[in-house]
Amino acid sequence: MIRIKVRFQGELREQVGTATYVTIKGERATVINVLERIKDINEKAYETIMRKDDVLRPCILVLNQRRVDRLEHFKTPVKNGDELTIYPPILKK
Repeated sequence: MIRIKVRFQGELREQVGTATYVTIKGERATVINVLERIKDINEKAYETIMRKDDVLRPCILVLNQRRVDRLEHFKTPVKNGDELTIYPPILKK
């Protein structure tokens, strides 16, 4: 089992809180697996991060202080104890 700390910034912080832990079954996981678990925790937060067609909105994803928000990096492996920070898009009012 893999346990990842997910830190939320901006409006996500209001929806989910400052941080939460995501647990993924198995020995292997990727960034997209973490995002899918966020959907189970808070669907509204997931919709802030991903569009309905599973395309990343203009968010910034930082895994252990390294940006991984490009689509090809969704396959970036995560390991137990990693930290993923999610910066949501800035919405104009």
